[in-house]
Amino acid sequence: MRPTGSLAEQAQVGELAALVDGPQALRWFWREDLEQMQAAAQRRGHPPEHPAAVYRLYRPTQEWIAHPTEPGVHGRAWRHHQPPAAPRRVLVTGSRTWTDTGTIRDALASVWGDGAAVLVSGACPRGADRLAEACWTRWGGRVERHRADWDRHGRAAGYRRNTAMVNRGAEVCLAFLRDNSRGASHTAALAEAAGIPTHRHTEPTQEGMSHRWARS
Repeated sequence: MRPTGSLAEQAQVGELAALVDGPQALRWFWREDLEQMQAAAQRRGHPPEHPAAVYRLYRPTQEWIAHPTEPGVHGRAWRHHQPPAAPRRVLVTGSRTWTDTGTIRDALASVWGDGAAVLVSGACPRGADRLAEACWTRWGGRVERHRADWDRHGRAAGYRRNTAMVNRGAEVCLAFLRDNSRGASHTAALAEAAGIPTHRHTEPTQEGMSHRWARS
């Protein structure tokens, strides 16, 4: 039980916490009460936008500040620590027969940003996945690879892998389509259905190139 008396008398026994910045700046609590509020928000799993979740982002410091209205009363300063933003995710999907490195390089450069984004790839050993991974890693970027488990899931492995990649979310999807690739088209469609901005790039098939050369 907290002792009675003036705030100065209580502060001789309990510690005051002063929130000095962030969305709850200038609010004062008893440290015990604040820590109980933080623990309750943790147990209930409040999402970041919930008002109670804000208190979980405050941490005590070694600073002490004077109370604004009570002479001689000081509280420990608590500062707001915004959690680091998760890196952007760039989902790439493409045909196994894709060979146009320049188109892939230009598309990746348009979403490179500060280089912190993660490239999410289906890890196919040839075609668009391989070219995109090679370009991204050459620039120093990180790659998250999702291999299809063909031994376990058989012919459904690719589709299961595509669904899992999309379900993990991304800020953008780059699709490199050639020869009406069913797997890459499936991933692009899933991404669009999930609300992920999807940019489709096409490479002429060998048949299409032959027709073009014949007309020239």
